[in-house]
Amino acid sequence: MGFIGSYFSFDGIPCSEYGLSIYDIGSASQGDFRFASTGEIQESWIPSRGKSHFYGLRKNKPLQFSIVFGIDPQYSDMNDYLDRYEIDAIANWLTGHDKRKWLEITQPDMELVRYNCVITDLTRIDHAWLPWAFSATVTCGSPYGIMHPMSYKYTCLGATPIELFNRSTINQDYYPKMSIELNGSSTISILNQTFGGYELKFEDLPKSSNLTILIDNENKVITSSDSTYPNLYKYFNNNFLPLLRGKNKMLVTGDCIVNFMCEFPVNFGG
Repeated sequence: MGFIGSYFSFDGIPCSEYGLSIYDIGSASQGDFRFASTGEIQESWIPSRGKSHFYGLRKNKPLQFSIVFGIDPQYSDMNDYLDRYEIDAIANWLTGHDKRKWLEITQPDMELVRYNCVITDLTRIDHAWLPWAFSATVTCGSPYGIMHPMSYKYTCLGATPIELFNRSTINQDYYPKMSIELNGSSTISILNQTFGGYELKFEDLPKSSNLTILIDNENKVITSSDSTYPNLYKYFNNNFLPLLRGKNKMLVTGDCIVNFMCEFPVNFGG
């Protein structure tokens, strides 16, 4: 069984609103606890050699798992069943969306974690010839679960040392979203001393009283809060900021307010 919690929510709506809970029924169960983080080996073989050239792992397989749920036995008995209108409402809640939704499992050790996913298969389960439960296939947008958004804000004057703990559990660098609110400085530098002195830097910035720089480090996108200065790339050194797993010691130079917006990936499986 993948989860020990009895309830879940999808798209912000708890399953209890439909009178449902998680459980196994008959031969239908949540199955083994699986991970998609192992990756696919990328290598080539030369006939005259006894070993391969190993290039690494391709991690483009999404996390996929099953979840079984049905009428909550706490509030019903085996004489109950789902009518056609209830089945229609549940199916419309879970399927047919044109973008991924958030799935959360109500479980003590998963309070900070959720899955960005779509339901790619929904099967009705009957008991004694009557509709009683469902089995759903959950397909995520990555091999990992995602922690709820966390904000880390620092007010910096001159040269300010800061520390940020990267709570990601995967063996890859994490690229956070950031905002830098200027307080009069034309040069802003963020030096990650833990990451071998990797530096994100803006120089000769315009003096604007309401300029905030928005940085998506993962997608390498910079936007400006002030339409007077839409292009901030010309002030930028083209170094987007990575975080190592664990504690990152950084030095911020310049008067500003720096805010890191993080949704750390975790290797929880499903």
